[in-house]
Amino acid sequence: MLRLAYDVLNNVIKNGAYAELALKNALCGEDRETARSVTRLVYTTLENLSYLDYIIDAYKKGRLHGSVRNILRLSLARLIFDGVPDYAAVNGGAELARNIGKGELAGYVNGVLRRIARDLANGRCVELPKDTVKSLSIRCNMPAFMVEEYLNEYGEEFTRAMLTARIRDLCVRAQYPYTSEELEKELLKEGIPTVRGEYDENALRLVGGANIAETDAFLSGRMTVQSEGAMLACRALRLTDGMRVLDTCAAPGGKTAYISSLMHATGSITAFEVHPHRTELIRQTLARLNVKNCRIETRDASLPYDEGKFDAVLCDVPCSGLGGAKPDASISKTDADIIELSGIQQRILLCAADSVRPGGALVYSTCTVSKRENADNIRAFLEKRGDFELDDISGLVKGRVVGEGPGIGIFPNVHGMDGFYIARLIRKKNR
Repeated sequence: MLRLAYDVLNNVIKNGAYAELALKNALCGEDRETARSVTRLVYTTLENLSYLDYIIDAYKKGRLHGSVRNILRLSLARLIFDGVPDYAAVNGGAELARNIGKGELAGYVNGVLRRIARDLANGRCVELPKDTVKSLSIRCNMPAFMVEEYLNEYGEEFTRAMLTARIRDLCVRAQYPYTSEELEKELLKEGIPTVRGEYDENALRLVGGANIAETDAFLSGRMTVQSEGAMLACRALRLTDGMRVLDTCAAPGGKTAYISSLMHATGSITAFEVHPHRTELIRQTLARLNVKNCRIETRDASLPYDEGKFDAVLCDVPCSGLGGAKPDASISKTDADIIELSGIQQRILLCAADSVRPGGALVYSTCTVSKRENADNIRAFLEKRGDFELDDISGLVKGRVVGEGPGIGIFPNVHGMDGFYIARLIRKKNR
């Protein structure tokens, strides 16, 4: 189990792999309990990476090789967050060093972990800085510049609650024509209990987690993994059968597939993706889910396309991902990244607007809670495009709207979902 977790963590940190995909590839063929344990350990480690490194740096001697640091990260995550006994976490770390061919450093790993375990047991472990920004940045694995931005926007109490909230339940849904009720019963028969999502009736949260990639429902395309926030972005389109829909930034294809589901496989969908390898991901996703009413194009969504053709357009734009759904997203994120992303998002949004027919809808969404990528972008858009107006979608989250401004923010500490943002705009009809 530890070696699997190490390989995934190393792939994410060293090679920049997406944690979700790295886990999926590594756990193919593994039993349910192993998959659950590895997934939990990898995400726990990534969610607390800054804090684990802060402790390691206080105890290490000399320069640490990346592989040894990852061993210590995993071992400390087990010790601090998973409640693994001291001896098991320490011995496991030393054994992992030997397992990856670093046997000569097993004694070093053992020594560092033993000192940390001893001090933790005696309440003497390294203290966090007194400065609120530095402390939250380390403890919550969030870049300091974003912590400062959140504190200015939301205040300390809300920011602390938002950054410390953890959403661990995996969310799945049925793909039309399979129903949520049928999927619910099938999963229960396989020993996988679920509870319905609070905001989208098609969202099924897995109780206790499971490796669903090996289930018949997943393999046959009757089920897919999708966060409830992502599902709500599709719901905001207010789809009806037969509509013409454009998904501008469609990879890996989950939202495109849900759009098809919500239209009962009628109408037509056009899906864009700028990178050819990610276009292939869309093809694979839609093929697995048996989606037939979609045309896929490798295309830059910030370039003009078909004026006024679509009833609804979804702009789920590239974003910082700092909404909690992707704990690997905060690795090496900088303020310059946010500035660059905001510009890209604005260009995509402005271009997509031209493709909406008069009276049609334009939905903008991100999986971050940064106002620069969210409400600020919508305000800037409305200043430039007087032919659009904001539509009220507060009903999506049943009145649990936080703050003021265009669109709705979804927060883990308020809505029990990873951070998300959704705004719906209507193109005014010609007069």
